Amino acid sequence: DYRFVLLYGIGGIGKSELVRQYLQANETLYGKIVYIEETGSSIRNAINDDNNVKIDGLKKNEGITEDEYFDNKISF
Repeated sequence: DYRFVLLYGIGGIGKSELVRQYLQANETLYGKIVYIEETGSSIRNAINDDNNVKIDGLKKNEGITEDEYFDNKISF
């Protein structure tokens, strides 16, 4: 249901630069692009953290689970 690309490897080999160049060259191919640098937590936690991924008009409400919030963010 979700389309993700995960690029990983040792630090300093040019992963971030490769992603930046790709996105710049291909941004018109995508409706939404979310770029998150590694924070030491899971991808789900990084996306759920509004300091990393903030979407205007979407807030985590009381009573909603982390999984539901993740699904809401991904489908927004």
